[in-house]
Amino acid sequence: MGFDLFAAVMAFLSVISFGAFGGADVGEELPQIEILSGVTDTKPQTGQSAAIPEMKPGAELITGKWIGKSSIPFMVSVVFYADAHADGTAQFSGTVTSAMFGNHVFDTPAKWEYLGENSFDVLIESTHTPVSCNGKTLTFPLNPYKLGLVDAELANQEFVINLERAA
Repeated sequence: MGFDLFAAVMAFLSVISFGAFGGADVGEELPQIEILSGVTDTKPQTGQSAAIPEMKPGAELITGKWIGKSSIPFMVSVVFYADAHADGTAQFSGTVTSAMFGNHVFDTPAKWEYLGENSFDVLIESTHTPVSCNGKTLTFPLNPYKLGLVDAELANQEFVINLERAA
């Protein structure tokens, strides 16, 4: 009796494996996919997509990290850092070291606008400053007093600062 049960199970399995109960028809058409009106993206949505920041004209020249140093012997030494972003914003920071008008650390946000032909208008502390940038050197006149970076009136002088791309 045990053998008959085993033979019955084996017969049943062989019938299933050879498709005796109606195998799949290989020639069937693929099901049609309905396109919903107005839907153009077929990628699955996972959470919120990150906003792509706007890239301003001239960004390819000025975007990046910059560093520069300038000094007037026995008067003042300035170390200046700039971090310009493609969206027209920047962060300026640095140190002013001087026995005449004291030591100052500054860190201030800024905005820039491309004027064309390597020229930019940079707005620092509500003061417009002309800047030129060829992609390798960022050059601008700096008056630490007018920019509000140093509050000693002796600093009311213009310095030309050249910054190079930081490595």
